Amino acid sequence: MPQKGPAAIWQNSTTFTPSSAPAPASVAQPVVQPSGVAELPVPPPPPAPKQPALQRDEVREIQARLRAFGFDPGPIDGDPGRRTEAAVARYRQERGLAQNGTADRELLEQLRHDPAPKQVAADWSSAPRQPPPPPPQRSVAPRQRHSDPFDFLRTADGNLQRWFQSLSR
Repeated sequence: MPQKGPAAIWQNSTTFTPSSAPAPASVAQPVVQPSGVAELPVPPPPPAPKQPALQRDEVREIQARLRAFGFDPGPIDGDPGRRTEAAVARYRQERGLAQNGTADRELLEQLRHDPAPKQVAADWSSAPRQPPPPPPQRSVAPRQRHSDPFDFLRTADGNLQRWFQSLSR
């Protein structure tokens, strides 16, 4: 006699049949070719190992090289902040590189192999050295020193009295 009630519902819902069970995702299902030979699909390659994060000195090197190329990475402190990321994006854009928005080892290698900007170096060794021009002469007469230490107060008092008199006129 069939069971009734909650026990019967639970027993019927937990019945397991191999044909109704989904295959695990990690097991490759065979693919039958038209020739009748079953072949297993080729599994995808494992993901590439993630490169370790850059060290502070490597970030400093990136910042210094970006500055040498005329990009403003902000302070050269080893912290890849917003200004450094903006400078990286501008550098990649000007060089036609893929934009990923971060300073990574690929960028560091690119910067190391990128030729330095051409700068005209002045040859100062052969130029004769001239002494610096003398400082301009002061045309103001030096102040005379008074022996009275309260002279400045008397001057200020006189100026204050004249100001009050101008207000009362």
